[in-house]
Amino acid sequence: MSLQCPNFVEILSAGISSLSIEVLEKVKFGSGFFNWSRVGPGLLFAAAAIGVSHLVQSTRAGAGYAWLLIPAIVVANLLKWPLFEAGPRYAYSQKRSLLHAYQRIAVWALPVIALVTFGSMFIVTATVGVVTAGLFQQVLPFNISESTVLLVLLLGCVLILWNGKQQRLEKIIRPILILLVLATLVAVILGLFKPFPDWSTASFSFGNSGDLAFFIALMGWMPAPLDISIWYSQWSALKLRVGGDYIATDFRIGFGGTTFMAVVFVLLGAIFLFDTGDLPSSAIGFAGSLQQAYSEVFGVFSILIVIAAITCMFSTTLAVMDAYPRVCRAILRNDADESAGLYRVLLVLLAVGGWVIAIQFSGEMTLLVQFATVMAFLSAPIIAWLNMSALRLLPPDHQPSKGFFALGYFSTFLLVVFSVYYLFSLL
Repeated sequence: MSLQCPNFVEILSAGISSLSIEVLEKVKFGSGFFNWSRVGPGLLFAAAAIGVSHLVQSTRAGAGYAWLLIPAIVVANLLKWPLFEAGPRYAYSQKRSLLHAYQRIAVWALPVIALVTFGSMFIVTATVGVVTAGLFQQVLPFNISESTVLLVLLLGCVLILWNGKQQRLEKIIRPILILLVLATLVAVILGLFKPFPDWSTASFSFGNSGDLAFFIALMGWMPAPLDISIWYSQWSALKLRVGGDYIATDFRIGFGGTTFMAVVFVLLGAIFLFDTGDLPSSAIGFAGSLQQAYSEVFGVFSILIVIAAITCMFSTTLAVMDAYPRVCRAILRNDADESAGLYRVLLVLLAVGGWVIAIQFSGEMTLLVQFATVMAFLSAPIIAWLNMSALRLLPPDHQPSKGFFALGYFSTFLLVVFSVYYLFSLL
């Protein structure tokens, strides 16, 4: 089966129609008039999600297949909606994170999540840190080693997060995300005024092993690795325990914004990188190619790409370095434990561990990333099933509809299929 690229009007119309699909049910939790200052965990979720998956994977989708994968990305995000919403929904009902639910579901659940968390935290921190440091290094007016930039970056994140107050992180993330969205949108809008590539030559075939492998990887990472649903529930539970609310709108903004930005990055790749030949496989090299392609058309305005890339990865680094210590603290002690001392110890340990791995295994980062990816794909169906089971534990008036559960279990089945295919592709 192969697809030919439709024209711009058809794709734009399809995209708008897809994005306007009404969710299976109206979310019942949270209420009140919109107040931007009360939106927090959703922004942290967006910061964690809009990272390498968007900057590289989504943009590469546009570079390789023009507009063809936009409907698939939108559908993938809608299918996974219930799996991620389980986090804030459970938090709203119980004032606890999903880790609390996992303990109630099965004795093996929390140890499995602990294995996934401890097994990937240093690698993920090293990966996002290296990419962010590399982007910063490219714009510095003086020569400095990447290891030094990475060290300064991680120390800076530790200082920002040191007091352990989630409200402070929310205030810092908010303007960074606004800058990211504005820079990326303006870059795309300006691109609409340049001659378009010949998108009619774009094609995708499920019979092509390369196309299928890229499709599975893209769908698996959209909108983010599923363990971020645990982070989201942790942030939401803390927000509620300190008197916050408005979780429904918070989730819609965070998840909807993440989906929207995935589409925007696809457009960025389709406009500037489609049919330009082979592209670098590394995130830093890929961002450099995007900036170069943009500068050839708009010159000094290529700074927009630089801003978009740096804010994208810096916000991800901050969110990752806040989430792992919180989740580890909850695993080691109690889900409701808010000890600043343990948080700081874990934060420093994460920064040091991430820096050491990045330096000692700089030539083998691809293998480490592949290891983390395998863990993410293997754990995704397990986390999906646990999240759906967690919702079964809620009081009847806090449980979602049957349609919501049906969609969630269908998404879980698809994750099993994707995971099996991904593992066989490695053999």
